[in-house]
Amino acid sequence: MVAGSLGTAGACSELPFSSTCLVRGVRRSGTAKALGQAAERHVAAALTAAGWTVLAHGWSVQGGELDLVAIRGGLLAFVEVKYRRRSATSWPTVSPAQRRRLSRTAEQFLAASPALEHEECSFVVAVVQGEPSAFTHELIFDAFDAATDG
Repeated sequence: MVAGSLGTAGACSELPFSSTCLVRGVRRSGTAKALGQAAERHVAAALTAAGWTVLAHGWSVQGGELDLVAIRGGLLAFVEVKYRRRSATSWPTVSPAQRRRLSRTAEQFLAASPALEHEECSFVVAVVQGEPSAFTHELIFDAFDAATDG
């Protein structure tokens, strides 16, 4: 696991949080979307600072999106970013349906990137907490196995 904190400047730090993003099936508000995007930028910057090369940010195909794809030393990481404003007693979960969707999308990414198809792969959940001006994060490598969970 890799943990750390990085500041992220942005107009979204002055906006109030909208809880609509917590309701299943409801479109996230502009504020919630901006916070999620800020969390993704934070994780991308943290990975880069740790020696990773970010290959894709928001890579999408019909039916799925990969928040981040990064590589370091032969390990290809498909990163799902989960944002929480406040510290929580439990980790955000990636549902079985989300795992299947992420696995299918990762397969499509690899099909579109034949040079990477033989790299070792890991599904990573990046848990980001706090306000954009003081984000903290934790990376959970091998968060799930596409062969058994996908």
